[in-house]
Amino acid sequence: GSGAELKYPRPVNRLDQSGGAIRAVTEPPLCLSAWNNVAAGSGVPLAGEIEDRHWTNMKLADTFIRSLPKVLLHDHLDGGLRPQTAIELARDQHYKALPTTDAGELAEWFHRGAQRGSLPVYLEGFAHTCGVMQTEESLERVAYEMMEEMHEDGVVYVETRFAPVFHTAGKLHWDEVVSAVLKGLERGKKDFGVEYGLISCEGDLSEQ
Repeated sequence: GSGAELKYPRPVNRLDQSGGAIRAVTEPPLCLSAWNNVAAGSGVPLAGEIEDRHWTNMKLADTFIRSLPKVLLHDHLDGGLRPQTAIELARDQHYKALPTTDAGELAEWFHRGAQRGSLPVYLEGFAHTCGVMQTEESLERVAYEMMEEMHEDGVVYVETRFAPVFHTAGKLHWDEVVSAVLKGLERGKKDFGVEYGLISCEGDLSEQ
């Protein structure tokens, strides 16, 4: 089966239900324990054992892939918030529009929106992520956590993009928005050794 967790918009490409960013995660087959009980002592490679070996190979492949150095050239800064981060930022900024304040449920909500094949539905998630990124502290935190997640995924260079205009509802000026993001990126670079580029996009608030 698969589950997921919204960095909502590393678009949602980074949050899992355990508190990571919105990304799809794969779980071991639920039938393994039952199959192993049946096969115990028989020496017969029943389906459960085959699935078990398959799952082990998948985990090894995932570990190997994560260990390889990677370059990510199109990351959405406002597309990968950790669900718990989004909830905490909403609380701190008195943002009341989140669909839920449960991290697991919020991760599922973002994941569903990203998988429905509808751009308008998909963009609903960004309204919430941008909604909780309206202070210098929140922008710095999101940028820093993105760099941490890049490090965990083996990314050595990331180019992240965002539109400063979507983060001025709290009366921040564009230069304050960019400075806060750069501060988080620099802290992340220092702590995790990930290099970065920042793409600042123009945007029309009427589009969201």
